[in-house]
Amino acid sequence: MRHRCWRTLLVTCALHAGAAAAQNLLLNPDFDSDLSHWHTNTSNVWSEDNSVGFPAAGSAHMVGPADVSDGLLSDCIVIAGGQDVDLIANVKDASTFSSINMTIRTYSDGACSSGGDFASQYNFATPLGNGWMQGSLTTTLPAGIGSVAIFLRTSGFGGMADTHWDHIRFGPTGSVPVRLQSFEVL
Repeated sequence: MRHRCWRTLLVTCALHAGAAAAQNLLLNPDFDSDLSHWHTNTSNVWSEDNSVGFPAAGSAHMVGPADVSDGLLSDCIVIAGGQDVDLIANVKDASTFSSINMTIRTYSDGACSSGGDFASQYNFATPLGNGWMQGSLTTTLPAGIGSVAIFLRTSGFGGMADTHWDHIRFGPTGSVPVRLQSFEVL
């Protein structure tokens, strides 16, 4: 009995420590009520849509004519270079044909003002068929950088662009939050 209590306590502490270490460095990654902490040059094509999302309602919605290519840029994230990072996003696209990608932009300073180079990019296979698709990439940030910003981009070709983005996650590899379905300790 005594060993069982200690084992339960140890497992509980380990799970809480793991949860505390899990981190998504993005602010407003689920777009639950607005597009705060994300920036665009063509704000008239982006809006928050509280009727649809994945895994829950609330998403960034881009609707624009065929010739529009626009994206959302996250707030600046201070992070050291030379480490592995994960970028994960859910996308739903109802366009006839579009180009959809997410990019990690790197900056040499800690304020996202010097540089803006593309460290890594993930291109979603389109068309997505009007369902949700998850894209993910793992990359090593270049040594010597001081910050990054995440760029979510949609371009419509030959028809209206109509894309939802939701549940964007970015952080050191293995640290972005995941959902445990169930487990059992014997």
